[in-house]
Amino acid sequence: MEDGTSAELSAGEAFAQLGTPHNWRNPYGVDAVIAVVMMGRDA
Repeated sequence: MEDGTSAELSAGEAFAQLGTPHNWRNPYGVDAVIAVVMMGRDA
């Protein structure tokens, strides 16, 4: 996260990230699948 903290998600979990820097990492030795939806918004 922007403040240096991290979050670990399990299968089936979701989250919303609103206008912040992002970086994805899979620290495990097995493949991971992630689905991403990006939407614009009117300013």
